[in-house]
Parts: sequence; C-alpha cells; structure tokens
Amino acid sequence: MILLFDEPLVHSYYNVAFRSAWLGAVAGAGLVWFFVGPCINVFGIYIGAVAFFHLMEYLMTAPFKSGKDLNMDTFLLNQTVAYQMAFAFSVFEFLAECFLFPDFKLRAGWMVPVRAVGLVLVVAGQFFRSRAMWEAGRSFNHFVQSERRSDHTLVTKGLYAIIRHPSYFGFYWFSIGTQLLLGNPIGLVAYLVALQAFFASRIVDEEFHLCRMFPGQYEAYMARVHRWMPLIMPPARKTMPAAGAEKDPTKAQ
Repeated sequence: MILLFDEPLVHSYYNVAFRSAWLGAVAGAGLVWFFVGPCINVFGIYIGAVAFFHLMEYLMTAPFKSGKDLNMDTFLLNQTVAYQMAFAFSVFEFLAECFLFPDFKLRAGWMVPVRAVGLVLVVAGQFFRSRAMWEAGRSFNHFVQSERRSDHTLVTKGLYAIIRHPSYFGFYWFSIGTQLLLGNPIGLVAYLVALQAFFASRIVDEEFHLCRMFPGQYEAYMARVHRWMPLIMPPARKTMPAAGAEKDPTKAQ
C-alpha cells in the first residue's frame, strides 16, 4: 500500500481528497474484512489501522499548517525505505506463517489474548499520537527543528504534562501493537530493535535543540516528565547549551 505513493505529488485539493478517500476506503475495507472476512480476518484490522494512521497524520496537521509546511508528504506515505520494508516484511511474515504454521498462527488459543493486547495498544497508540499532534498545534512538526520559529511554543499541558514525547509514545506503542495483533514474533523483535535505534538517536537530537531553543525551561521539563517508552535508552547526551546562551532564541530561519 505504502509503496504506491513513492512519487511526489503537487499539494492540491484534488490530490489531498483522492489520497484521503483512498486511505479511508482501505481503512473501511479492513474493518469490514475483520467482521465478515472468510479467513485471517485480523489482517483486515492491521491494514485498516495502518491506513487510518496515515490519514490522521494529515488531518491532525492540516488545521495548523500552511504553505511549504503542509504538503503531500504530511501523510507520511512515502517514508524511508526502512519503514516501507518493515511494513512489507510484517505482511510477508504474517501470510507466510499462516500458510506454513496454521496451528500456531490461526488456531492457538493463547493467540487470542496476545492479539487482544495488540489491538488495545494499536487503539491507544493511535489516540496518544493524534491527541499529542493536536495539542501541540503549530508547534508540532514531523521533522526535528534546529531553530525556533516565531509560532513555536513549549507545550507542557495535556498529554505533555505526563509524557515527555507523547506523539513518539503513541507511535511506539502503535507499532508494537501491530505486531502483537498479527502475532508476528520475528516482526515484534525487529520492530523493537528498529524503534530503539530510531528513537534513541532522534530523541537526543530533538532534546538538544529544544534545550537550546528553550534554555532552562526544557531542562526543568525533562527533569519532571518522563518518556514512558521502555527499552528506549538514548546514548550519551550531546552537551546542552547553558541557560541563556541564546541571545535571540525566537529567531526563525
């Protein structure tokens, strides 16, 4: 599904409407498949959840962005090759194990609670992700920002009061949940390793810049609010700038 959108498109009403309708149709078809599909109906929930995730990425961003900050990439459909490979592998593993080990994949009684936990994580992860994006508003960005823009504020209320990176938190548990939902043991381990590598690096970079853009404020925020993402252990932190080191922290690019 994701591989269909590798080519960049002009950000127009038509393209946004077409892509949104397509994702909505896939999400709806996945839900229908779950309830009336002839076999492996849990796969319908997975496909529907992934389609809904990408649709919400745009819908939670569009009300607060315009111009070059809002484009077709906001759907996150043409992400990195690693992301696309992870999606393709999770589908391949699920279907291959259904064919090779049907008793393990489809009829094992213990799979029911595992998939139930996975479904809860997918729903909860999507909620936290979308809610965090909405609460951040104009301050949310899909890319790590190195300079503070005039409309960039430090959000510390709502979900941000209890989780330091609630949008990452949501995506982390959403991703883990998809593999539990599918019952993919290899995918689960692979996703844990990939998420660790991705977030450990990204969080260090992002928090370095946030400490520079909000001297003193972000260090205090870090001290009182945790990430709540187990196994995400950033390497040694970059040297943080001293509070007040930036003469004009509001200067935008």
